[in-house]
This record gives sequence, structure tokens and C-alpha cells, in this order.
Amino acid sequence: MSCLGSLSFHKGDEMKHFSMRRGSVIRGVTVSVLLLLALVCSLVFCGRGCACGIFVKEAIRSNLARNRLLCKTNHHALLAASRDLWKMTAEGKLKPGVYRVGRHPPSPEISHFPKLILDLAPELVTIDERGYVVVEMRACGFDNCGVTAYSEDFQIPYPGFRGGQRMLIEGLWYYDSEYTGDPAYDKVIDKLVRRGKNGVKS
Repeated sequence: MSCLGSLSFHKGDEMKHFSMRRGSVIRGVTVSVLLLLALVCSLVFCGRGCACGIFVKEAIRSNLARNRLLCKTNHHALLAASRDLWKMTAEGKLKPGVYRVGRHPPSPEISHFPKLILDLAPELVTIDERGYVVVEMRACGFDNCGVTAYSEDFQIPYPGFRGGQRMLIEGLWYYDSEYTGDPAYDKVIDKLVRRGKNGVKS
């Protein structure tokens, strides 16, 4: 075989070998891209599923909290218990501040709280030095509700002052983040309050 023929033969082998290597690299890259896409899609799907599950769980907890507060609680007794809590603060037995009740770990000071408030199982209770107590049934960013209870000597800061969206009784106001998003939401609260009045003794 001539040198020219031998050179041509080697070049043909190199081209064939290069072509095979290039095909392997392309297949490897394609498989890697497909695996990466599958991983991203599965993570997105899982993330949506987890987020959806959390949202449903939180919505159920919120509805149960509203039901406990509006249907199963004597509001006169709740106002009295909140005022007792404020009196303990005014007497120096408790400090103004935010106390964890239903959140972990619970604040050790809640052992002094009235039983009715503990049984209501709010997430947080805030005692404000200006003379009111906030019982926060739900205290998450997107969904919060509870009541503000004012002490008997609370000074109204300005005419027409409101402590929430709905006065349950004189001195006890209900607030709910859902009011801002639904103009008809007051009807939902009306229904819960009526059910509570029918089922809870004054």
C-alpha cells in the first residue's frame, strides 16, 4: 500500500472514530438535559403540591379558629377574662408584651392567664400598655383574625375610633383579614355570630 493510501485509510478511521465520539457526546448531553428537565418539573410539581397542601391545612385551621371564637365562646366572659388579664398587667403581675399560647414553645407566663383564654387556644395574646388585650386566633401573614378587648378605663383616641371590623359587644371588637378581600364577608360573620348566640349561653 502506498503512503498516500495509508494516510487516506488512517484519516477515514479518525473521521469514523470522531463521528462516533461526537454521537456519544450528543446522546450524553441529550440524556443529561432530559434528566435535568425531569428533575426541575418534578420539583415544581412537588412544590406546588406542598404549597397547596399547606394552604388547605391553614385554611382549615383558620375556619376552626373562627368557629371557636364566634360560635363556641361566651363573648361577655371573654371580655371579662381579657380585662382580668389587663388588670394583672396594671398591677405589675404581668408585663405588657406578646405571649405565645398556641405556638411553640408557649410562653411560661401563660400559666397565669385566665382559663377561658387558654381553652380558646389562640396563637398569640398581646397585652398593650395603652389598656387593651388582643387575642389572636390566627396570626399568620396572609390570614389573621381575633378580638381586641378594651379595659374599662380605655381612652378612645379619637371620635369614631373602631377596634376592628365588627363589634361583638361593647368593648370587644372582632377583626379579620378576610374583610379586606370580600365585601360580602360580613354576612359570613353574621351567620357565625347568630349560630353562637343560639348555642352559647350568655
